[in-house]
Parts: sequence; C-alpha cells; structure tokens
Amino acid sequence: MPEYLLSLVAIVLVAILFGSMVFFAGVMAPLTHRKLPPEVAGAFLREVFPVYYLVMVTVALLGAAAAFKPNPIAGAALALVAMGFVYARLFLLPRINRLRDEPDSAGDGAFRRLHHQSVVINLSQIVLALVILLALAIMGPLAQLFTH
Repeated sequence: MPEYLLSLVAIVLVAILFGSMVFFAGVMAPLTHRKLPPEVAGAFLREVFPVYYLVMVTVALLGAAAAFKPNPIAGAALALVAMGFVYARLFLLPRINRLRDEPDSAGDGAFRRLHHQSVVINLSQIVLALVILLALAIMGPLAQLFTH
C-alpha cells in the first residue's frame, strides 16, 4: 500500500481515537455522573470501561500499524498509547473496582490515588493522540500531496 494511503488511514484512525477519548472523558463520563444516581452511574461505568479500553486499544493498534511505515515515531507513539489502555484495563481497573467495593475508608485513599493515575494516563493519551494526529496531518506524506 502506498505511504500516502497508509498515512491517510492512520490519520483517520487517530482522529477516531482522539475524538472518542475526548467525547468519553468530556461528555459521557461527566453526563453519566450528573444524570444518574451514584450507584447506577458507578455500575454503568463499570460495564462501559472494559469495553472502552478494548475498543481504544484496538483503534490505537490499528493506527500504529498504519502509521509505522510512513512515520515510525508516530507508530511507536500509538503503540505506547495502546499500552496505556492495556495497563489501565488489566491492572488499574480491577484494583479500582476492588477498592471501590471495600466498605472501609482505608480503600478510599488508595481508590482516589489509582483513579487519579487512570485520569492522568487518559489525559496523557489524549494529548499524545492530538500530537500524533497533527504530526501525521501536517508533516506526513499526505500533506505533501497538497504542497506540490
């Protein structure tokens, strides 16, 4: 496949990744907490997060595969974004859920710390996805089509 087509596929996938992450963090999660009772919101998000992480890791890995030939740095950065989703889904999420279920207040501090860690990872992934998107769109082979 020509590099400009790989670049275009990578741009579309990273745009989907970035848009989905921003929508989930900026609209879906806050709206869920605002509109639903706390116990329902928590139960709903517990069901949504594993799916969210699985979809996002898939999109990030497909984007990494498409981006690697035209831009190996972008491909590697997208693989790093994917690893963040894997880490969050396999390690953070089960611990956060377990701590959330603990009735004692000792779990509350650990819960907040792990939840904060997941938020920092997610925000870092959003920023990195935006940087990758801009790099692919502005500096990639696709951009050369419009400058020649």
